[in-house]
Amino acid sequence: MRTPLPALLLLIAAGCELVPDYKYTSDTSTTDTTDTTDTTDTTDTTDTAPPVDTQPTPGDDTADTEATDTSGDTAPDDTAPPPALQLTAGIRHSCALQDERITCWGGDDAGQIDAPDSPHLAVAAGWDNTCGVDLSGVTRCWGSPDLTPPADAMAAVAVGNGFACGVQADDGALTCWGENLDSRTAAPSGAFRAAALGGFHGCAIRDDGSIACWGSDWKGISNPPGGTFQSVSAGTYYTCAALTSGAVECWGSPGDHALTSPPNGAYAQVAAGALHACALSTVGTPVCWGIDDGSEYDYGQVTGTPTGPFVTIASGLYHTCAAREDGEILCWGNDDEGQLTPP
Repeated sequence: MRTPLPALLLLIAAGCELVPDYKYTSDTSTTDTTDTTDTTDTTDTTDTAPPVDTQPTPGDDTADTEATDTSGDTAPDDTAPPPALQLTAGIRHSCALQDERITCWGGDDAGQIDAPDSPHLAVAAGWDNTCGVDLSGVTRCWGSPDLTPPADAMAAVAVGNGFACGVQADDGALTCWGENLDSRTAAPSGAFRAAALGGFHGCAIRDDGSIACWGSDWKGISNPPGGTFQSVSAGTYYTCAALTSGAVECWGSPGDHALTSPPNGAYAQVAAGALHACALSTVGTPVCWGIDDGSEYDYGQVTGTPTGPFVTIASGLYHTCAAREDGEILCWGNDDEGQLTPP
């Protein structure tokens, strides 16, 4: 059995270490953020963008997903306690896992916040759905589209745009399911610590700390840099990851908001949103960058960033949430569907 190390994206107990929209992490992932879209098959290249009908644009419900790192050499078992706190953010909703119970808030047009009332060890939010892993390793998903997970026991899960992936508990292999446009469910082989899923691609941290990506490679979103990483988070058309040195690397489409130009500093976790991204420093200070021009889609995702310290962070479409060591959760950005009011 593989025992996951605490991952910064969702884990509160250890302070800050590794991550996905799964903070065993975020980005999730958390690595760590999923909306059912068209059925037109698109083969992306680094020079050709996905068809317009599959591209999320500002205001659409197709953007970011966070990933979290669930690192470790062995998967959780009955003697390994689950993380004290996990945070994950989808398009218009977020979820927290505290004391083995999942609580979600925000948009609920597809039932994505209707979490089961049973003990869980992991949770990940996508476009309009959410998946969780219970204490026995069984994965369940709710919301839309209907993502029916395999029977394999999982140690971590990540959700993207109409697809999801799990890190198998026995050997760390990735298993993906759901819509397979751009080969987004064709996960690479090997043993992984965490996975982060975006709009049309996925990235995961291998046991050796390197990152592998798959799916669409428009603008190089599936072409990660080399290095040893502790956290990864996938946005719609870009990905960010934190090296073990604390530096942050981002790649893919920078758009108009310098999303692939992260700040200097030492960071333990990253969280990729649609038009903004955030990182949590090694002392728990949040720093966000991206849209801050007062335009239509600027909801204060960057300028409204609160002071720390926090122990985990997760970014959605136009909002971000972070948790303090005592479990208090603060959210900022867009609040049109209650994204900023955790229970």
